[in-house]
Amino acid sequence: MKLSPQLVFDSLPAEFGAQLSGISPMDATLEAPELLATDAQELQGGRLIVTNANRLPRLAKVTAGCALLCIGDSRRLDWFRRYCAVITVRPDLDFYTVFSTVQQAFLRISKWVLDLYQILESEGSIQSMLEVSSAVTPASAIVVDSSFTCVASTGVGANQEGTPSGTSTGIADGVSKRIPISDVDQYLASYNLSMSVKEPFTLDFGELQSLNANLIDSNGYHGCLSFLYPNHDLRPGDGLIVRHLAHMVLRGMSLVGSGTETGNDVLKRALSCLIDNLPLGTLELAALQAASSNGTYVCVLMRPQRRARELPLSYICNSLEEDIPGTVAFEYRQTSVAAFIRIDNLAPEGSRRDELERKLLPILASLDMKAGMSDHVSDPLEARSYFLQASIALDKGSCLDESPLLYRFQDFALAELLENCTGEMPLELYFTSGLRRLLAHDRDSAISYVQTLSVYLKHNMNVTHTAKALYIHRSTLLDRLERMKALLNEDLNDPDERLRIEMVLRALELRDQLKTQLGGYDQEQSNPPRQTHLPTLVDVRPAD
Repeated sequence: MKLSPQLVFDSLPAEFGAQLSGISPMDATLEAPELLATDAQELQGGRLIVTNANRLPRLAKVTAGCALLCIGDSRRLDWFRRYCAVITVRPDLDFYTVFSTVQQAFLRISKWVLDLYQILESEGSIQSMLEVSSAVTPASAIVVDSSFTCVASTGVGANQEGTPSGTSTGIADGVSKRIPISDVDQYLASYNLSMSVKEPFTLDFGELQSLNANLIDSNGYHGCLSFLYPNHDLRPGDGLIVRHLAHMVLRGMSLVGSGTETGNDVLKRALSCLIDNLPLGTLELAALQAASSNGTYVCVLMRPQRRARELPLSYICNSLEEDIPGTVAFEYRQTSVAAFIRIDNLAPEGSRRDELERKLLPILASLDMKAGMSDHVSDPLEARSYFLQASIALDKGSCLDESPLLYRFQDFALAELLENCTGEMPLELYFTSGLRRLLAHDRDSAISYVQTLSVYLKHNMNVTHTAKALYIHRSTLLDRLERMKALLNEDLNDPDERLRIEMVLRALELRDQLKTQLGGYDQEQSNPPRQTHLPTLVDVRPAD
């Protein structure tokens, strides 16, 4: 393997007192070291010449891509520095010691390259690749995949949790470990804008320097290889090492990824097909039947907010499956995470949903996400229906109340029912004649009869409770109800009539809430209603 002048320089012991100058390309162009003949007329590209300062030849030509390693310094080296890389070492060093040291550096690199190919052909272990690389670089190394799982690492803090900062980068027995969310935040703060870079690049994590190479092929981004220098200065020449190692690691990852599909992968694909209403194959049907015998599930749809939009969804899926055993989580349309979580083993029956919420809320907070939760799923073949429940809970809940992180479907089932029950007709077409008279009254009055009617029906026509809710005296409410009922001219004791009016009033209230939250939202945008001055049902009007 050819080396760059910078890597040759970095490979020399500190006691050599080496200096690098002249034209020093980072490309690997140099063959093994050789001596320069005294009658040579040209220093050809790709050659690394070792010589003494007092034996510098007078050359007619120096070709680009060559380098000169000189024991001692001389004014004549200034001419060479204009055309090639020049490395100088202490003048008192023995020539054969210098030549042998450089030769050993080339041999170490060649052996390392051979070791990597042998590992790839035998076991394909990325951990083994990093371990043999310690022979050619003093850096600690860590490989992180596209879901921010630490695949392998060597160096500082072995056998502890892996982090991108390098404070602890060991993986015991080759077991992958998910990087904690706090460290992912730090990683993304520096790294997120570099995920498409194809050449080695440097990043600083506080006082720690790193040299990095993205693992990218025609199928996209697969992760990153990082060299960390906790006890050494960053070696620019390691760019050649990290580039070649990244190439081999990527090949190793492709071998691992081409393995047999697991049963969990088939189940994820089956659930995804059900959600999108796609046909199922034999394997998918078998996976769903097996899952149906495992217990009861809840569907949770998780959507990233601002910070988490930078996190790979695969990382979020892994986090959920690790933190809540029995979870099957997968990406949904590259925007959300759909998860079917088994709840049988979480807690005794009757408190399982509460226990699931207790586990989910800190996960949602740490990942900066919101989620909708369905009812219990006993039959995975009904996954689409329960996914729709989770989706409705998340969408409706986010619109009506931004503060919670988790929304239950049953808390928003009525809102969904009311929004859908009107069909394509504007809501105003469902108004009774009496309700229209109440609206007309409210346009010219400080007292809202529509609001009074809404609160009255919500309290099951209980006068005492209604008066308390409106902050008015009971006798005042009775007088107002008498005038209101005269205008309404509807029999509120008729269950059907009362239900119809109450549904219309609830639908009005829901539309008003959505308008407030979304700034002008109109659920009948395709059929805009006539201009009508509608009351704000959530306001409390003054007493008579």
